[in-house]
Amino acid sequence: MRLKAVAIALLLVLALSPAAYLAWSNRDVPHLGYFQDDGLYLIGAKSLAEGSGYRILSLPGQPYQTKYPPLYPLLLSVVWAAAPDFPGNLPWALLASWLWVPILVALCAVYFRDSGFRPQHAVALCVVLALNPALAFLGTNLMADIMFSALLLAAAIVAERAGRGESSPKLAFAAGLLAAAAYLTKTAALPLLLTVPALYLWRGRKLTAAFFLAGMAPAAVAWSVWAQVHTPGSSDLVTLYYTNYLGFYRATISRHDLLDLFKTNADTFLRGAGGLVVFRTSDGDWMKLLVRALALTAIAGNVRLARQRGITHLQFFAIVYSAQLISWNYTPNERFLLPLVPVIWAGLFTEGMSVIAAARKALRAPGADQRIAAAVMLAGTAAVVVIASAATWQGFTRFLPNLLDARRSTLAENRRAFDWVSQHTPADATFVAYQDTLIYLYTHRAGARMVLSSAPFYHRDGDAILDRFKQVPEFGSAHGLTWVLATDQDYETDLDEGRRKILRREIDTDAGLHREFSSHHGAVYAMSSP
Repeated sequence: MRLKAVAIALLLVLALSPAAYLAWSNRDVPHLGYFQDDGLYLIGAKSLAEGSGYRILSLPGQPYQTKYPPLYPLLLSVVWAAAPDFPGNLPWALLASWLWVPILVALCAVYFRDSGFRPQHAVALCVVLALNPALAFLGTNLMADIMFSALLLAAAIVAERAGRGESSPKLAFAAGLLAAAAYLTKTAALPLLLTVPALYLWRGRKLTAAFFLAGMAPAAVAWSVWAQVHTPGSSDLVTLYYTNYLGFYRATISRHDLLDLFKTNADTFLRGAGGLVVFRTSDGDWMKLLVRALALTAIAGNVRLARQRGITHLQFFAIVYSAQLISWNYTPNERFLLPLVPVIWAGLFTEGMSVIAAARKALRAPGADQRIAAAVMLAGTAAVVVIASAATWQGFTRFLPNLLDARRSTLAENRRAFDWVSQHTPADATFVAYQDTLIYLYTHRAGARMVLSSAPFYHRDGDAILDRFKQVPEFGSAHGLTWVLATDQDYETDLDEGRRKILRREIDTDAGLHREFSSHHGAVYAMSSP
């Protein structure tokens, strides 16, 4: 038995080796700032480590960080305190973050076993999950998503066990503490405060529900109160964007935008869920169709599982969390859907096994039409496996290495601009910069990005988006910013390459800006005096 456990552990370690190698090869985190959140997490860690409180040091005025809870920055602050030399501390910060990857995979194995899967099936699913390039890429970023997903999954597993038979309510309290840790990592865990007690009450376990609430509710209340007390009173779009999720939503989305928002987010939700099964190295029509089909299959599989064994706490959370994602003013891609990855794979596997069982039965049927249908089903299943395997191979051998190498080259070029800023601008210079977190970390200059309203993206109003960049000097003047840093990577997750080129041209030809420095990938501009 011990030998079998060792063999399974070695198999999972081997499956995790491509993700580990990707992280090791990019331990300098050349893509820091790709999500912006990563830079803000690191700046929050710096602030905590240096005793400045939990603040956004990169933003003029250094307001308190009231948007992101502090648990993940606290983890990074330990690294910053031990190794305060940036960027030399990035490998250690990445290690502290990446270690949550094997923890998440191990917890998925527990979830699959608790869901009734055979041991060999649970291990096989974890091997496939460990080999997922999307998970590997998120593991190379200084983001809270993997830590959050692991804590949330742990809370759901313990909550499920606390609801069994004669389990002590104290176990539900432990589940509540884990849920509190997940919430203090990302407030997206808030639905647990509703779904777990509701399911306990549905099953007639009032005391268990009370113990869970006793574990989670104090943390949720404490962070909410602290954030409310420390949120800046300003209602301008920049302040709301950096400090207030709900305030930014209200400021950028009206009831007239909701239909387009729901339609876009629902489609992106399916594509993101399917993208956690087949890594999307392209976004062609056939790939969009495939990942949507896989997502719908996973949903059907979870319905089947719920009918067979009853709905689990993670499945119930997934329902509410999915509604939250589809209603929010950010498109729910693979990163936002990562907490649902065990549910997605459990549902897909269940439905896949059902299809295979039906096909095998049909192959033994006397009718030729049934055998042909069975052959088509099996061929389709095999094709998906081949496509997914090829996408995984391409993701690890070409797509991700090329992406990260390109970011490394770009960073080296952009650091020329950062060096110029350090040497030729006053220490109190402030910047309009999409790369605001990077310019602060490398030069200690404060700044803010031009914040875009969400509505034009959902209406696909490209002109309204680009019109915003004709007002850079006005934006800078309104927020006390006197310099501009523009790079080729600005808004790369929001705008296509053509619009980014137009954006750069608008800035470069603006009469209110004077170019002081330029490199291959970026330029620094001084704003003309009014």
